[in-house]
Amino acid sequence: MTNEIQKYKPKAAMLSHRIKHTGRRTAFRQSILCTLLYGLCLILLSCMHDIMEPSEEDNLRQIAWNAITAGEQETILHDKQEAKVTYGQYQGRSAAFVEFRTSLDELLGPITIIIDRDSRKVIGQFLRD
Repeated sequence: MTNEIQKYKPKAAMLSHRIKHTGRRTAFRQSILCTLLYGLCLILLSCMHDIMEPSEEDNLRQIAWNAITAGEQETILHDKQEAKVTYGQYQGRSAAFVEFRTSLDELLGPITIIIDRDSRKVIGQFLRD
C-alpha cells in the first residue's frame, strides 16, 4: 500500500503546481482585463462629455446664426453646424470669424459674422459685395 501512495505523490505535486500556476495566470488575466475596462470607460466618458457639452465653435456658430436675418438664413447652403470658424484679431480684440456659404456667394460673397471671443457678442459683419 505504501508503494501505491508513493506512486500517486508525484502526480499530486504536479497537480498542485498546475493549480498554483493557473491561479497566477488567472490573476494576470484579470488585472489586464480590469486595466482594459478602465481605459475603455475613460474613453467613453470623454466621448460622452463631447456629445453632451457643445464646443466653443458650436456656441460661436449659434451666436452667429442668431445674428443673421431669416432671409439670409434661407440662402445658406449647409447646416449651421458646418459653418467655418476661424480665429484672429479685429480692431485690437480677440475675435472669431464665422463664415456661412450661401447660394449668392458668386454674386455677393459669403456671410461672415465677427464675434468677440471674450464677451461672446457680435462686433461686426464683413460687407458683401
